[in-house]
Amino acid sequence: MRAPDRQKAVAMGLALGVSLLLAALPGRAEPVAVRSGEHPGTGRLVFDWSLPTGYRLEQLGDRAMLHFESPGELRMPAKLPRNVLALRGVADGVEVTLRSGAQIRPFRLGERIVLDVLDPPAPRKPEAKPPAREAATREARNHGRQPPARRNGPESAQPAQALPVPLPVPLPVPAPMQASVTPLPAAEQPVAPPLAPAAPAAATRAEPPPGLPVRVLARPGEARVLALPLPAEAGLAVLRRGNLLLVVSDLARPLDLSALRDDPVFGSADLLPLPEATVLRLRLAAPAALRARREGERWLLEPVPALPQARSIRAGQEDGMLVLRAVAPGRVVALPDPETGLPLLVGTVREADQMVPQARRLPQAELLPTVLGAALLARGDAVDFRAGAGRFLLSGAGESAAGPEAPAAEARGMTRLFDLPPLDAAALSERLRAQQAGIASAAPLQRASLRRAAAETLLSLGQAQEAQAMLRLAFQEDPQAGLDPVLRALQGAAALLGGRLDEARALEDAALPRTDETALWQGLLRGARGEGREAAPGIAAAVPVLLAYPLPLRSRLLSPAVEALLAGGERVAARRVLDAGGAVPALAELRGRLAEAEGRRDDALAAYEEAMRGRDRPARARAIRHAVELRLAGGQIDAAAAADALEEALYSWRGEGEELAARQRIAALRQQAGNGRAALAMLQETARLFPDQEAVLRPPMRQALAMALEKDSPVAAIALADANPQLLAADPDQGRLLLGLTDRLVALDLPARAAELLVRGMAGASGEARARLGLRLASLRLESGDAAGAAAALSDGGAQLLPPDLVRERTLLSARLLARQGKEDDAVALLRGLGSDGAEQLAGILAARHDWAGASDALAGLAAAAQGEMDDARRQLLLRAAAYAVLSGDAQRLGGLRTRWAPQMGEGKLSQDFNALTLDPVHGMADLPRLQRELNLFRGFSGRLDELRADAGAAR
Repeated sequence: MRAPDRQKAVAMGLALGVSLLLAALPGRAEPVAVRSGEHPGTGRLVFDWSLPTGYRLEQLGDRAMLHFESPGELRMPAKLPRNVLALRGVADGVEVTLRSGAQIRPFRLGERIVLDVLDPPAPRKPEAKPPAREAATREARNHGRQPPARRNGPESAQPAQALPVPLPVPLPVPAPMQASVTPLPAAEQPVAPPLAPAAPAAATRAEPPPGLPVRVLARPGEARVLALPLPAEAGLAVLRRGNLLLVVSDLARPLDLSALRDDPVFGSADLLPLPEATVLRLRLAAPAALRARREGERWLLEPVPALPQARSIRAGQEDGMLVLRAVAPGRVVALPDPETGLPLLVGTVREADQMVPQARRLPQAELLPTVLGAALLARGDAVDFRAGAGRFLLSGAGESAAGPEAPAAEARGMTRLFDLPPLDAAALSERLRAQQAGIASAAPLQRASLRRAAAETLLSLGQAQEAQAMLRLAFQEDPQAGLDPVLRALQGAAALLGGRLDEARALEDAALPRTDETALWQGLLRGARGEGREAAPGIAAAVPVLLAYPLPLRSRLLSPAVEALLAGGERVAARRVLDAGGAVPALAELRGRLAEAEGRRDDALAAYEEAMRGRDRPARARAIRHAVELRLAGGQIDAAAAADALEEALYSWRGEGEELAARQRIAALRQQAGNGRAALAMLQETARLFPDQEAVLRPPMRQALAMALEKDSPVAAIALADANPQLLAADPDQGRLLLGLTDRLVALDLPARAAELLVRGMAGASGEARARLGLRLASLRLESGDAAGAAAALSDGGAQLLPPDLVRERTLLSARLLARQGKEDDAVALLRGLGSDGAEQLAGILAARHDWAGASDALAGLAAAAQGEMDDARRQLLLRAAAYAVLSGDAQRLGGLRTRWAPQMGEGKLSQDFNALTLDPVHGMADLPRLQRELNLFRGFSGRLDELRADAGAAR
């Protein structure tokens, strides 16, 4: 062989040898801790795998082989369960040696593989008893199934044959668990022993003594009462589980229920036999309850429709344990829960009227509501519930988590609705992975409770959308899940956290338990709807529950909770929540609002400035607005500067509710500053952006338009009115706006433009507004000499029912129009019908006809009708009346005026002129000075009369 070929052959041989050696080496084994525990009727072995692995179980008699698909280094427990005799590791799993008759029930919990070893059935007694007693005893120890009932009435005396002990058959494992039981070959199957007749019961043991009789006391006029013959040292507890009322005594006493067989109330009673306790079960539909009271050597149970007030067994914290303080506590009885199969730990009491009114969920246990005593549903292996001096002690339920995120002590005594454990994000994520693995390995109809737990973990992580999706899957898979109000409320909480308020209405379901946590979430829902005043009390009372939440959830709830508390005036609770949140920038704006509410103006402005520098855009926008309002209230800026500042920050955050409120506030500040045109422009832009709010915005838009028409120049005001005909036409105060603008145009000597504006206004007006505009238009046309146009304008809009003042004005203008048309008699008749209201205009028409006496009488009558003190207006009327009397040459009328009015004229030039006109004629040389004054007066009388007429015209 050549050298190159030899080298190649050696290399191939070495490679083959190395590959065979590597193949022979074992793979790296994963360390797997094996934990053990004991429960009533069950021992438990838990294999803590870090990753999911398949398994296969084989059981033959008292030996079982558990094979794993992945290699693992098993670390055996120091103590085995009572029904496991030996535990030995083998090549690919573990060999379990069981107590004779024990059975194994495997299942998967996340990555963990759990073996529940069920206690063997109790040995059969060779006495005449029905096989139901043995089955009940065996199933009572297995908390995964509800024990069969012991029926009322005497037991059968027929002798029973001993049945063969059945071979343990491994329970079927669901397909998703990927576990299978390998059947043994037929040759290796054990052969059951032949049936052997049992010896007669009398030959082996005497008949046991009969049980203590249970009686029903039916007193006239009172309810039926069940009497349990239990001594004074016997403690009792009463609670409801589904349709069952459980009456638990901590003493094992045989009871005879034969007297209850045909009772209409207690006929369904049966016994759950336990070795250390007595459990009586009654099927009474909710909301019926049993009120228990002590009477000598017996407990009396009275059915009631609703429970009366009783002492609550209060919860507190002591040395890291939850303490339930009770009077005369008894013992703790362990029994399987009829609803879930989990261990139910019941604490009895020896005195009546002690109850737990509300349920409370803990990470590893659930405190149940009771009628008497205390009860706990254990969900974890480490739960310890025991009686002490004047209290019950609970530990291992996860209620005393250490670290900075541990809930406050007072929160542990508050009632809960959800299971939101106070863990950090890493622990919650690990818990979620285990829960998702458990869901994947469970059958569809068994996933509802698992999905609920996963949804609670997702909610604790602040993942609202994922939690809601998880619950939707639960509702789709299990039709019973949708009937659970707590499960629907959990979905509502996730929807509220995600901002979907319409889907959060399940939080207000009347069927929900009235717990502190329920009040918290209902308050948060009201606060999100803007009902902060109504939401604040419930949130303030449940602040400890909020602060006990895990950090991812708590950080998302702090802001809405504080906003609702501030809106409702709960400042103390708001400060507590803010202090718990720490100095994070996201809460700076809320700290500023609290400081502002407490009157600390400088601290509030500093907090707002901090929020403006933050990255939270909604909080930054709110901080800007609050700071502007605070400076405006303090006089640092005026309304115009405040409007400018708010408008600059308008687009910092464009949330619908906040932007709409900000725009309305800017418009109000513009109006406050006197800038109606800018306010109108802002409101019109807002109406275009929010068309559904147009009806709300229309009144402030009309107010802004009115201010602009009053403040702007006439030309700009006319242009503004032309640009907003619909807004102006819809204004109920349209007549006042146009009339004011008309007066401004007339003052600028633009009567034609004013008349044109009135014509357009009348086209879009109706009712009283149209009549007023027509009256003003007729007046303008009459003054310009257009009598026909004035008559047409006056007749338009006068057919409907008008207010008295408008009717009077129209009558006066009609009289002027008739006088202008030469129909003076008609005008005089029309004015006389008005009385004092038309007297002044009547005097003018009569004076124009040189009816001086009539004009004087009209003015004197008008002065006499006036009320109050003498003023210059009445003095002018009397002076004109005296002048007309002089012109009439009627000395008697002139004397009458002097007699009536001279004492009231007082002092002043008007009084001197009146006296000069009404004095007696000249009789001698002494009257020459008076005559000189009268001559001077009459020299200027013509001009004075014109002035008086001009004054009267201006008054009209």
